[in-house]
Amino acid sequence: MYKDFGDYYRFLAPGPHVLLLVTQLGRFTAQDTVAVRRVKEVYGAEAMRHVVVLFTHMEDLCGGSLHEYVTTTDNLSLRSLVQECDRRYCGFNNRATGEEQRRQLEELMAVVESLERQHQGGFYTNDLFLGAQLLQEGGGENHMHYLAEVHRCIEKQKRDLKRMNHWVYRVFLGVKEWMLSHIGITAFLVIYLLILLVICILIHLGITGGH
Repeated sequence: MYKDFGDYYRFLAPGPHVLLLVTQLGRFTAQDTVAVRRVKEVYGAEAMRHVVVLFTHMEDLCGGSLHEYVTTTDNLSLRSLVQECDRRYCGFNNRATGEEQRRQLEELMAVVESLERQHQGGFYTNDLFLGAQLLQEGGGENHMHYLAEVHRCIEKQKRDLKRMNHWVYRVFLGVKEWMLSHIGITAFLVIYLLILLVICILIHLGITGGH
């Protein structure tokens, strides 16, 4: 398995500009969630800064808005993925032909080019990509050492990801438990924040109206 991971890095060295994650519209399953986690485990959580999500089977929306679907879906894993990717996504109608196919490709390339501009043309890299590049330049005599480094780094990325997920989950549960056990204070804080929001809006409108 780690030899395969090492090959992935060698084939991609010095690193990809974009990682394209393809998923079927309405079918983002537990297996897809595992696949996303595996990307983070193998390439590191920072790789998500270079991910674009491509939804297939857009025809299932029956002319509806992909943006509306993504923002209103009750699939929390999918919503989390889109947020991690900084809302970089587009969709393909599998039944498209001719001009519509070309338009879809242009839309995807526009998202890709926007991502490249955001990173100023830089590709995603890490220590394993640098090691893979050095291995290719220096021959295969250090291949076993590189595979050992792949094993070490990926296991560390797995532990870091697991630790981060547990920390976020514990914080979420702690906040939720506190709110449920302090309903009165929670209600007061919500009302207080709403009042502050209204005051800020009124002040902004007053300043805008004055100008």
